[in-house]
Amino acid sequence: MPVSDLDQLREQFGSRYTIRKVGGLWVATDRDPYTGTEPTLTADSLDALADQMRHPGPRLGGPFPNRTFGK
Repeated sequence: MPVSDLDQLREQFGSRYTIRKVGGLWVATDRDPYTGTEPTLTADSLDALADQMRHPGPRLGGPFPNRTFGK
């Protein structure tokens, strides 16, 4: 069975990001909630998403504390 582009990205970046397609948009979410880089990346193509995962920008805000969501 041939390996898909998505499978290749998951092989390369899957330990750091969850990668999925939502409608027509590709989304990668960092598995580390305290990451120092952008926690969520979006792109119109897998190539653009791969480039963002290779070179994510800085995080602009901190994660929500657990008490924000009643935990």
